[in-house]
Amino acid sequence: MGLIDHLEELRGRIIISLLAVVAIGIVAYLFKDWLLALLTTPIAQYFQLAPHEVSDTIQALLKTLKESGNFTDDNLLIIEQLFKRLFNQLLGLTFIHPTEAFMSFIKLSFYTGLMVGSPIVLFQIWRFIMPALYDNERRYFLGAFTVGSLLFYAGVVFAFQMVFPLVIRFLINVGSESLTATLTISNYI
Repeated sequence: MGLIDHLEELRGRIIISLLAVVAIGIVAYLFKDWLLALLTTPIAQYFQLAPHEVSDTIQALLKTLKESGNFTDDNLLIIEQLFKRLFNQLLGLTFIHPTEAFMSFIKLSFYTGLMVGSPIVLFQIWRFIMPALYDNERRYFLGAFTVGSLLFYAGVVFAFQMVFPLVIRFLINVGSESLTATLTISNYI
C-alpha cells in the first residue's frame, strides 16, 4: 500500500473508533442517573445521608421547635424551607455553576464511552498494524491484547471497589471539625 492508502485506512479506523466511543457515550448519557449513583456509592457510605434520614431529621427538628411554642406557623414554614436547603446538600453532590451538572454528565458519558469502547479502539489499532506483523508477532500481540484488556478492567474494578473508598474517606476526613467537605459533581467526576 502507498502512503495515501495507509492514510485512508487510518482515517477509516479512526472514524470507526470515534463512532464507537460516541455511540457508547450517547447510551451512557441515557443511563446517566444510574451511572452517577454507581459512581457515588463510595462516598455514600462515608459522606451522604439517605433521603429518609434527612426527612426524619427535619421533621424531628420542626416538631421540637413547634413544641417550644416560640415559633409561629409562618416561622416554622420558613425554617422548614431553610432546613430542606441546608440538609439537601447532605443527599448528594452539589453544583455551583449553572452548566456544571450538564457538563459533568457529558464528561461522565464521554469517560464511560471511552472506557467501555476502549477494546473497540484498540481492536481498530490492531487491525491497522496487523498487516505489517509476522505470524508469530500477531499471536503474541493478540495474547497481550486479550490479557491487557482483562487486566485493565480488573484494575478498574479493584480500584473502584477497594482503593477509591479508602482514598475518598481519607480525603474527606483530612479536614478538621472546622472544615466541612462539600463535593461538587464536576470535581468528583
